[in-house]
Amino acid sequence: MSLLRELSAYPHYLDRLERMSSSDLMSLIEELYRKLPLQSIDEIQEILDGDHEDFIWKPKSNHYHPQESALQSIREVRSAIQEYPSKIMTKLCYIQLVTILEAYLGDRLKMLILQNNKRIANLLQHEKELKKEKIHLHTILLDPEYPVKRANEYLSNTTYHNLPKTIGLYRIALGADISFPSATCRETLLKSVKKRHDLVHRNGFTATGYKLTITTHEIECLAENVELWITHIERTLACL
Repeated sequence: MSLLRELSAYPHYLDRLERMSSSDLMSLIEELYRKLPLQSIDEIQEILDGDHEDFIWKPKSNHYHPQESALQSIREVRSAIQEYPSKIMTKLCYIQLVTILEAYLGDRLKMLILQNNKRIANLLQHEKELKKEKIHLHTILLDPEYPVKRANEYLSNTTYHNLPKTIGLYRIALGADISFPSATCRETLLKSVKKRHDLVHRNGFTATGYKLTITTHEIECLAENVELWITHIERTLACL
């Protein structure tokens, strides 16, 4: 078992590292690099970026809030479309808004599940793809962290633009009903996922050959509804 995997099992060590100053942290990294069998300086960069395979998913820091990041990104999209209201920019901004929503839904769910054993158990027991999996007892004996890693793997590979499925995951793992706050919000967001698919994978054409045109009004409407749903979700999660 590598040192990285061992450290990931002790959150209080990671918290202490986060509180270190930049200079102290860099000194520690340089000292570790001289002593540990890391392959290259690139591996240290992967560790700092949180991308190393030995780490179970964690937010970049305890101060990272998916909802704040999403809302800030929405403000940036609004600013961009006001400054550059071209046809190509409206398409890019529309795609970005759906991406912002997808990233928020995934990061928020992983943050709430992977640090709570009961929620991990709910996911493994009730999610239809996971509950039918069978593993050998020696797998758990050799790797007690396997259930957490499997949950992490599953959540990391989930496509969160499948909004009905995502709503279901929040329900079975957290017991939270994050359903759309209004019929208008539901219709707008479900349509946006389909439009995003055509914009990304069909160069802006539908399966029947119709060319999509995205207006600045649609951008604002989508931004409002993404923001509305995120706010609604946060209010729901606050009651957990």
